[in-house]
Amino acid sequence: MKQSLSFEQAAKSDIPDLLELLKILFEIENEFRYDPERQAAGLHLLIDSDHSVVFLCREEKINRILAMATVQLLISTSEGGLSAQIEDVVVLPDSRRMGIGTELLAQCQAWAIEHGALRMQLSADDRNLGAKKFYIRNGWFRSAMRIFRKGVFQNSEGR
Repeated sequence: MKQSLSFEQAAKSDIPDLLELLKILFEIENEFRYDPERQAAGLHLLIDSDHSVVFLCREEKINRILAMATVQLLISTSEGGLSAQIEDVVVLPDSRRMGIGTELLAQCQAWAIEHGALRMQLSADDRNLGAKKFYIRNGWFRSAMRIFRKGVFQNSEGR
C-alpha cells in the first residue's frame, strides 16, 4: 500500500469527491441510478448521524480521495442487539488491488465493534463478480438471505 494514504472519516467538504465514487459504483450496480442530488442528501445524513460513518481513503500528497465505504447501525432482533450495515464500498479503478478496500472494511469493522455491533452485513450486486470475490477473500460468506426492496414514498424509485 502507498505510504501517503490516510484512512479517515469523511467530512461534508468531501461530498463532491464521494459523489464521483458513487457514480462509479452505480454504473456497476444496475439496480441503482446515479442522482447526485439524492446521493448528496444521503451522504449528509450519514455524516451528520451518530449511528453511521463514511470512511474514505485519501492519497495525501495530491489530496485525492481514492475509496469510500459507509457503515450504519441497525437493531437486530435475532442478535438481541446492534448490527452494522456496510454499503457503498468502492475504490477507484486505478487504485484497486492495493489493499485499500480491505483496510476500509477493517475500519468499518472496528467502528462497528466500538459501537457495540454484534454482526455485520453487506450486499453486492449479483453480477459484480469482482466484488463478490473480494468479500469472500476478506472473510465474508454468502448468506442464504435475499434482499427484497420496495420504494415507499413518492421520491423513491420503488423498483
